[in-house]
Amino acid sequence: TMSASARSVLVFGANTDVGKTLCSIGLLAAAARRRGAERVAYLKPVQTGLTTDASAVRRYARNVTADCLFGYATPVSPHLAVQLEDDDDDTG
Repeated sequence: TMSASARSVLVFGANTDVGKTLCSIGLLAAAARRRGAERVAYLKPVQTGLTTDASAVRRYARNVTADCLFGYATPVSPHLAVQLEDDDDDTG
């Protein structure tokens, strides 16, 4: 259940290596310090490539819950990773 004071922040950035994860870590760390015992969470809907942003968030932003809904090993845009990896699994 979300409290009336619950807030969401979305971090957007085009392309890779533009600093989305680093920016997120800074925002999360600040929120965790400010909110104290209240829950601060990071959720990445889709991760491509072998490095996981959620693990970096857990490492550098203390007291933050971090998770990723879908992960693909191929380091390309999510729509291409789905197509490529679904083709690999296709037995038809």
